[in-house]
Amino acid sequence: MMIGFSTIKTLLVSLQLLLLLLFVLPKSPNKKTIVLQSHLDMVHQKNANTDFDFNTQGIEMIVDGDWVKAKGTTLGADNGIGV
Repeated sequence: MMIGFSTIKTLLVSLQLLLLLLFVLPKSPNKKTIVLQSHLDMVHQKNANTDFDFNTQGIEMIVDGDWVKAKGTTLGADNGIGV
């Protein structure tokens, strides 16, 4: 069975909240609603011994095996990358 979107509606509730409504075809009263939530923000912090200015410098990323890390700072996110 092919599932497609019949309508996509957006509603800007505030500058910090955007709702995205996806109406799926085919409609079926036997299907459950799925709610997905995510957010995007920056949580920036540097290590105490790091000289770093978030207003003027970019985050230096390091690949460590299967992990991406930041040198001397946080990566600037808190798992809100679902957006």
